[in-house]
Amino acid sequence: MKATLHNALRLLLLALPPFAAALPALPPQVTGTDAEFHAVARDGAGGHLLVVTDRATGLARVATLDGTGLPDWAPDPANFGMEALTGMTLGPLDDPAADTLAAVNLWGNRVNLVDPRPAVGGVRSILPAGSVGPAAVAATRVAGLAQPPGLLDIAFFEAVFNPTSDYNVEIAVNTGGAFNTPVVSTVAADPAGWATRFESAMGPAAANRVLLRIDSPGTSTFEMRAAVSGPVRLDTVNTFSLPVAEARAVYGDLTPGGRAVIAAHAPGESEIHVRRWNTATSSFDLPGTHDLGFPVGRLAVIPYGAQLALLAVGEDRESAGVFLFDESLGISAGSVINAPAGRYITGAAAHGPNRAHVFYGDADGRTTGVRTYDSSSGLNLLNDSGLPSLPRLGRGTSVLLYDGTPFIDPGARVVARIDGGVWTNAFTIAGGTMFADGERFLGPAAGLGDPQTTNLGAELPGIGGALVNQISDSTSFFAASAAQGVFLPEAVIDPPPGEYEDGVVVTFEVPDMHGVFYRADDGASPWQLTADSGPHLFTDTSLLYLVWDPANSRLGPLRRAVYTITKPPAAQDLNEDGIPDFVRSAYGLDPGGPDDTDADGFSDLQELLAGTDPLDPDDFPVDIDGNTDRLAATWFGTNALDVEIAPLSRSPDPAPAWFRSFPKAG
Repeated sequence: MKATLHNALRLLLLALPPFAAALPALPPQVTGTDAEFHAVARDGAGGHLLVVTDRATGLARVATLDGTGLPDWAPDPANFGMEALTGMTLGPLDDPAADTLAAVNLWGNRVNLVDPRPAVGGVRSILPAGSVGPAAVAATRVAGLAQPPGLLDIAFFEAVFNPTSDYNVEIAVNTGGAFNTPVVSTVAADPAGWATRFESAMGPAAANRVLLRIDSPGTSTFEMRAAVSGPVRLDTVNTFSLPVAEARAVYGDLTPGGRAVIAAHAPGESEIHVRRWNTATSSFDLPGTHDLGFPVGRLAVIPYGAQLALLAVGEDRESAGVFLFDESLGISAGSVINAPAGRYITGAAAHGPNRAHVFYGDADGRTTGVRTYDSSSGLNLLNDSGLPSLPRLGRGTSVLLYDGTPFIDPGARVVARIDGGVWTNAFTIAGGTMFADGERFLGPAAGLGDPQTTNLGAELPGIGGALVNQISDSTSFFAASAAQGVFLPEAVIDPPPGEYEDGVVVTFEVPDMHGVFYRADDGASPWQLTADSGPHLFTDTSLLYLVWDPANSRLGPLRRAVYTITKPPAAQDLNEDGIPDFVRSAYGLDPGGPDDTDADGFSDLQELLAGTDPLDPDDFPVDIDGNTDRLAATWFGTNALDVEIAPLSRSPDPAPAWFRSFPKAG
């Protein structure tokens, strides 16, 4: 791959564009890989922090960048208070001169804000007003509101279709480091599409802009939206689509004159697709495609000379090349860099006019070291430093809520598990709101410190007691399992997920006055609301479900149950009446019921084949020739979509066969 990349760059190498008078601004931006998020944040004192966040654990390794741009890594990681991160953003959320990080995951039903400065730290949450997830988050600025200068608002996008609407975007308006209750803004979208990525503002000139990517089969659509008021919402400004699935994109002021450019690619393809953002017309223009000559794995933006450049990492992650745009989005090639022997490039970040940080690590994509380059003229290595190792365990449940007094009431049951902070020492309810008091782990020497209170949301009904995990200064318990942010009791699903020979009827057990939303995880099936009974599954199905509390308009965490059915639908016949169970279910017949449901003397099979209603005793087949054998049927296909029906007759002439279609299983 290294030779291929060098050759490709040599073929593309043209005269580099002349240096511009000043390096264009690099907007606050988080870049992500499958394993990590990378960012450079301002520290409030004129300096910067380099942040490498592990998606799985939510732990962020933070380095202070000295005056020369070299990293000094803090010994203990910052903690986002949630695991399995799916989205991250940063910006001035608390202090106009410092950047706060915000992260989300699919299950937490919250946005967690973290100050990355090692001496500050702390986690607090924004609770959604009703969205599921959220899955993605962006720092932006709602235009038209009288707000504290220099601070950004937060927009977050739900993980799945909301059960009662299209997509939901919620926007939390910044009131000076605190945030108002999020405002829900419904966004209509193509039902085949799936919002998978939210990105932050397109530079200071368009601070109320967010870039959204929506995936549909074979297509990636990018939407530039504007955060506006009256009411608070996201309006579509301009869009463009690419004929590639799940395109990865970066943006920056990549031309010598500082014009914003979006560059996108399909993983493993050699072509990149580019668009310029035209601020005068508020639209994307200059569409183009460039073949880099090697399969591209990732893109990043770094400073290079007197302009920002595109860093294209090869799919094998052993090397990367620099590419520069001119004002017409023509492309030329610059330097090539290689990963250390036995390591792989995991990403890049930049700060200032001439410092580029290129991360490297193991084959799983987790960073173990970073190389810092002087990029004022080419890429010249200044420093190579290792990162502190991550602790093996991440965060987990820290508050258990019971319907009785734990250890005293022998029948006390856990009704909710909440992530209120790793070291939680008190649980209180005040004014209908739940709170957890806790501390951060400051390191082996300092121990616990930095007391803080976390808002856990509205009081849950039926709470009789609670346990916290920090029993004393030296004793804590609860396993460090995945933090789920549970705010509602769990639904009990029956039968449990697993492998079954015949189809299964799924039922849910939930507390009184609660319901369950469910649907197949196929991107198209609608949500269904039930109080107990769920779907009859005849084929392999991944089922999504979540608890719904109508009294408080709150959704529980998203759950998935996977069922494997080994017998083909056409062979599933519980009462052995000749009708597959999925056909009986589709016609409102009990798969285990009698073979003549309406007791009119004609079997359900005879009525279905004749086209009469097997539930109406007054609607039955008319027997013209007295034939009591009625009809013979043969079911076809794994889903038994069609049946061949051969009328039996005393006539010597063979009767022609005819077909009738029935609903598809699953």
